[in-house]
Amino acid sequence: MKNKIQTFNTIIFLLLITTSLQAKQWSVSNDPDRPAQFSDLQTAIDSVDTGDTLLIAGSSIGYGSATIHKVLTLIGEGANNPDGENTKISGLTLGRLNNTISASGSVILGLELSDNIIISGYFSGGSSQDFTMDNIHFERCVLRYVSMSSYTFSNFIFRNCVFKNYNIVTTGTHSNNRFENCIFSGSARFSGSGNDLNDGINITNCIFMESTADMLYNMNNIVVEDCIFFKAEPTGATNSTFNNNMTYLCNDNTMPYGSNTGSGNQENTNPMFINYANLGEPFEWTHDYGLKAGSPAIGAGTASVDIGLTGGVYGVNNIPGNSRLPVVTEVSLPNSSVPINGTLQGNIKAHIRK
Repeated sequence: MKNKIQTFNTIIFLLLITTSLQAKQWSVSNDPDRPAQFSDLQTAIDSVDTGDTLLIAGSSIGYGSATIHKVLTLIGEGANNPDGENTKISGLTLGRLNNTISASGSVILGLELSDNIIISGYFSGGSSQDFTMDNIHFERCVLRYVSMSSYTFSNFIFRNCVFKNYNIVTTGTHSNNRFENCIFSGSARFSGSGNDLNDGINITNCIFMESTADMLYNMNNIVVEDCIFFKAEPTGATNSTFNNNMTYLCNDNTMPYGSNTGSGNQENTNPMFINYANLGEPFEWTHDYGLKAGSPAIGAGTASVDIGLTGGVYGVNNIPGNSRLPVVTEVSLPNSSVPINGTLQGNIKAHIRK
């Protein structure tokens, strides 16, 4: 218990130092053994200013659902935290209050989300051209159902995330929305309405695994590059572009198919993961989706990157379960006393989590 208190209080101490130098940062914890500035997440969201950051402690107790209508950064301790509990939130709504105030520009890092994520630009009294959401960034999160439907969405990034067992609904109008180096496991799949997405959704260096459903159900005019479909059906898309992808153990390994186009795809080819079941299985944190020597996916992607999770600027062997926050290991204050108007000196040791 003492170590838990010391660790989180040290993070708070560092945040207080940082607060004087840049935008305000606040701590949130519902664990009584890890006191923070807020114990309730929604209260924290409602209380802080636009542009502020909330550091949300990992806890054995979930934080429930939350709604955001302003620009915030939420940073959890991870969805598979190697240093303690995960930061768990059930539902999350990112919305718009009026023409000028919304959650557009928000950043969500290192959270385990177990329920619906609703992203919508609708607000009472507005008109359809006002119902926009843009520049929202999810990274190192576990996500279930995601709804980006009916209105206008642009410049979203989902990076190094795990999608589990539910749909990513992508109806409406989309522009430059990217899914990069993510994993889609089980029945997690894209679900459109057949409307022309005009290349507005780009899926790159992702792995789809262990599903008999159409992974790209009713998706019209999207771009899929450098992805691996391992015992997961790449079907359902129309008028889309498939470049430098790989299929293996699918019921139909053909790519491209139907009205789709593309080149450089490898059909029914084993990517040769370092640690993964030969016949496929759902996502696990213990897997290693790196490529063995001699893998046909090495350097076979766009611009000679690897096909799959290891390719591109944000390549990883598995999704990082931790956030990027450093872990403080030691704090010492050499001065036994400090005179009035004197200088407090301190030494801080920490290790960086990649």
